[in-house]
Amino acid sequence: HIGCGDGKVTAALRASDSYIVQGLATDSDAVMVARESLAKTGGVTISQFDGKTLPYADNLVQLVVADSDSTVAGTEIMRVLSPGGVVMTRTGGGWKREVKPWPDDIDEWSHHMHGPDNNPVAMDTVVGPPRRLRWKAPSLWSRSHEQVSSFAAMVSAGGRNFYIFDESVPGIIRYEPTADAKKDAWTPGSSYSALRGHAVLPEKWTLVARDAFSGVLLWKRPLKDWGVKHTKTLILRSTSATVQRTLVADGDRVFTTDGYRGPAAVLDASSGKVLRTIKGTDGVDEIIFADGTLYLRVRSDAFTGTVAADPDTSRILWKHEAQAHKKYNPVSMTVSGGKLVYGCLDSRSRRQVAPPQIVCLSAKNGKELWRKDAQKLTRFKYNAGPSIVISGERVLAAGSFGLLALNKETGETEWAKPAPIGHGGSAAPLKNVDLFVIDGTVWRGNGTFVEGFDLATGKTVREIDAASVNSRGHHGRCYGGKATSKYILGQQRGVEFLSLGSESEHTSNNWTRGPCRFGVMPSNGLLYVPQHQCLCNAGTMMNGFNAYATASGKEMTGIVKAAEKIEGRLHKGPAYGKAQVGQPAAADWPMYR
Repeated sequence: HIGCGDGKVTAALRASDSYIVQGLATDSDAVMVARESLAKTGGVTISQFDGKTLPYADNLVQLVVADSDSTVAGTEIMRVLSPGGVVMTRTGGGWKREVKPWPDDIDEWSHHMHGPDNNPVAMDTVVGPPRRLRWKAPSLWSRSHEQVSSFAAMVSAGGRNFYIFDESVPGIIRYEPTADAKKDAWTPGSSYSALRGHAVLPEKWTLVARDAFSGVLLWKRPLKDWGVKHTKTLILRSTSATVQRTLVADGDRVFTTDGYRGPAAVLDASSGKVLRTIKGTDGVDEIIFADGTLYLRVRSDAFTGTVAADPDTSRILWKHEAQAHKKYNPVSMTVSGGKLVYGCLDSRSRRQVAPPQIVCLSAKNGKELWRKDAQKLTRFKYNAGPSIVISGERVLAAGSFGLLALNKETGETEWAKPAPIGHGGSAAPLKNVDLFVIDGTVWRGNGTFVEGFDLATGKTVREIDAASVNSRGHHGRCYGGKATSKYILGQQRGVEFLSLGSESEHTSNNWTRGPCRFGVMPSNGLLYVPQHQCLCNAGTMMNGFNAYATASGKEMTGIVKAAEKIEGRLHKGPAYGKAQVGQPAAADWPMYR
């Protein structure tokens, strides 16, 4: 609030606990008067400024209220406003309202793999190597990677980030046996019997919404029927791969499930309230939203297969039941251009009834259009494909079998590449199943290189040598890579930015990394890095949930020079020069050391 006066109007702007309000004034006496009137008001502060420069980072503020005597330039107000933010300026007896438009050079991230086409590439030219901290959120830690990660999923739409996080104490999940332990026992592996009795450190899984540009907490929603008792997985590498695919955002709506593998639910993105639950969708494993329709992968006693539903009316549009002898390959479902494609494996009994296949359905009516045998199609394993992406007129599949480009209409093979020679060990910037399509080029990892193929012909068009950013030692991260229209984001040691423009612009950022299974999210012009669970590089590693902005070399030089400049930065308050300096008493402890 520019020109906050006595602070009463400023305080009234705090409509709820999700608002953080600050009043600004140029006169120190006016600041003191406003502060005294707001002494008992939480969430509202008053600060002095020079009348020209607003003391905020770019794209940070949702609302600016300016009185008619404001001397702040309109360009300066627009600088601090986030996309979609509003400035209200008093003009005579009324108010002028102006909205900052959403820029064309930043992108959202509405699904686990960016969009419904499974191509994990943000059309965002602002995201770059992390150089400035935009905001930080609690908690500092995620649970040890010996067990289920505290961070499960995250998406972003409409200037809001939504994520699923266990807010309990990030310690080891341990169960105390009870009298009925034998009845409740479930063993996720032949040598790991742990889910018996009652939890010593109960889980507290929560759906959280934050402002994407400022990190301000908007709302929380406790998740019922979540946690290891329901997923029946405790060890990291046995965690359900589909949990990350149960959260999708679109504008003012969030799509998720009502409990683990419950029915699909539509939430209000601004409040977290449930708008409707879609009946007949119990057992949802995965959610995709495309062209106004929800596509659900459902697994229940009553039905197993794919369901299409209208999120506005809750009407079931069609169902496609899975064949009894085929097993769906987790996280393979993708939708684009009127087609729904997924992979399926052999029977649960491990007997090969039919070869593994890639299946294509009509997204409009669920009618099966084609099946493609894929002899070496292997099961998805917590961070190792296969990956299926729809791009234009082609379906791309990457896995242990290599790389296939299929005609989207017929399923016929247009070109193929053999499997990469090796995984590259600890020096590999990407998993071999990581797959990106950027400006007509298909990218995948191949050992210590990243290779690109022409989407139409399969011809090799470029190789990127990641040696300059490789930091050998230990293993690569337990999550896949991501990309933007300018960079491929590796997951070898921290977050390696491999420039598609010039190899001289590659950077390694070993001091920040994402949590197991999820990784990082590039969107809204920022790089979001949630809480990790690693102890590697502990002396330099950033902890907590961090949102980073980038900066060019020239900008960084300017930032350093500005920080070294003292003139004009020291503001003398009313107590300046009046403090009495004396010797501390024997019982005082005036400093940390």
